Amino acid sequence: MPPFRNQRLANLIKRELSQMIVRDFNFDGALATITFVKISDGSSFAEIGVSVIPSSEGDRVVKILKRSQKMFLKKLIKILNIRHVPDLSFVLDSSLESGAKVEKLLLNE
Repeated sequence: MPPFRNQRLANLIKRELSQMIVRDFNFDGALATITFVKISDGSSFAEIGVSVIPSSEGDRVVKILKRSQKMFLKKLIKILNIRHVPDLSFVLDSSLESGAKVEKLLLNE
C-alpha cells in the first residue's frame, strides 16, 4: 500500500479512536490521549501510542484499552467503511513525560 494511504488510514484511526475514548470511557482520575498511530506496510497491524496523565495510571489505562480492542475494531469497521481494519496494539507512550523531564533539566541549568 502506498505510504500516503497508510498515513491517511493512520490519521482516520487516530481521530476515530480519540473520539471513542472521550465518548465511551471514563478513566477515574486519568486522562488518556492517542499520540500516534503507526500502520505496518501491509496495513495488517496498527500500533497505537497512548499518553496518560498522571503517568502512574498508564498501565491500568492501557490494560483497559487492550481489553476493549474487539469493540474498537467493530466500531472502526462500521465508521471507516473499509474491508480490513488493522489489528490494534495499544502501547504506553512516555515521550511527553520524557520531554517534560528534559525541559525541567534545561530550565534548572
